[in-house]
Amino acid sequence: MMNSLLANRKAVWKSDCIRYGAVSHRSITLFLITITSYSGYVTVNIRNASTSDITHIKSILSQYILETEQVEENVDQFIVAENGGKVVGCACLDNNAGLIELRSIAILPAWKNNGIGRRLFKTLEQRAKGMTDRIYVRTTARSFFVKMGFKALDNSQKPVLWQDCVDCDKFDICMQVPMVLELR
Repeated sequence: MMNSLLANRKAVWKSDCIRYGAVSHRSITLFLITITSYSGYVTVNIRNASTSDITHIKSILSQYILETEQVEENVDQFIVAENGGKVVGCACLDNNAGLIELRSIAILPAWKNNGIGRRLFKTLEQRAKGMTDRIYVRTTARSFFVKMGFKALDNSQKPVLWQDCVDCDKFDICMQVPMVLELR
């Protein structure tokens, strides 16, 4: 009795899969493997960036139209996330005249929503704890940083905190939200 119920459920499930695009038993198996491999968090190695990572970092940043001009001179401030030897994310902790800023945090689009951004952030947060009481960020990804505990600042704080905002001709239309995380 139990075997016939199980066989019937498998047949119904198989027909539902075929109806939604799977065309053979092999396709159904591949479909299940794909779903399994992309669910949950992936394993990545977080490490300090090296000069051999510059091209990869620039490629990732350019996909989000983030600044790439200063990567070479600041590569020692970057960390990268890699999976199987492939760089899939990066982030930078910049110390500019005592202002600690999280910059250039980006993940390859195909690798997003796997906890990699959180891991990069947590790694840099630990480094920052020995340097300062707060971390600043200018971002268009407000919801991510709210999840990490950041609080939004008033836009009027940008020119007070960042000289490049004072000099920017796009300040009035800037979409970046200034945010702060209190570490203590």
